Amino acid sequence: MSTDLCVSRSSNQLATSREEDVDAKKFSLSSDFIVQTGNIRRCNHLQAIVNPTTKQEITTALKCTLNCWNTYNQQDFVLQKDIIPHPKLMKVDSESAMGCEDQEGVLKVKVLVLEKYTPGVIHTAVSNILKAVKRSKVDKLVFELKNDDDVVDVDEKDILMAWRDQEELHCDGFADTLGVAALSENNMEFVINKANVPIGFHEVNETDVCCSMHHPHRRLSADHNIKLVQNEDVGNVLTKKTFQKIMTKVLRNESTFSPVATTSSQSTHSPVAFSSQALRVDWTPRWIAKYTIVDTKTSVIDNTGYAIGARYEL
Repeated sequence: MSTDLCVSRSSNQLATSREEDVDAKKFSLSSDFIVQTGNIRRCNHLQAIVNPTTKQEITTALKCTLNCWNTYNQQDFVLQKDIIPHPKLMKVDSESAMGCEDQEGVLKVKVLVLEKYTPGVIHTAVSNILKAVKRSKVDKLVFELKNDDDVVDVDEKDILMAWRDQEELHCDGFADTLGVAALSENNMEFVINKANVPIGFHEVNETDVCCSMHHPHRRLSADHNIKLVQNEDVGNVLTKKTFQKIMTKVLRNESTFSPVATTSSQSTHSPVAFSSQALRVDWTPRWIAKYTIVDTKTSVIDNTGYAIGARYEL
């Protein structure tokens, strides 16, 4: 008798727990989106900074883009958009590139992966950049898998997936020269042995560039005709903590984020109706695509900007 009662109670508790899990899933929202900064060389905030680092460029351009978007798009909502463009800079770039599909200049795209690599990330980043700058292909394409500072070797599975994505873009005619960045000697030898398309260049960190001629990277580059260039994007360029702080500050008004703003007459049980106290959004940066267009005649950078792939969850 007591055993049956215990079984009955356990069954009821399990059913209740499952109902609570289902309810929680109903109110769980998450989606990927991309922030487009446009040509940051036109950004007044960055012009005030002398020789900004990549980290300064990204954080300043991100704040500028979101604040401008928030000002000029008060009736627009993150939940309804996959892309958040800079209202002014993206418009200027689009108009200046109109009808200039074959414009001069070398386009380089570097994809900085901030989390474990997911197949297709580089495809998404390159597609976004090509549409933004009105180009048909990338002249130089390179990726860097950002990891902890104390970790020397990167996961070979992630490296291979990222390299295969680059090779696919090359074979499909969307990228010419392929490169890698900040790989250790072991990782570099691994890619060389697995590559179907030759590695055109390797961006090494500043400390590696200054090493003696006997440095392993120099030996590998000489043996396989790989050009060594300096990596200008060293370190953690955008942490989750920084991204969370910027996004929370700019989108602190729930009416900006949610398609249905909460009012006293609306039901507080609607999955898209939140109060400012109840809205808790988790913002995560996933990847950053940095692009530069260098004029072939003057060797001057005409256009440079960022596309930041991220995810929100609430």
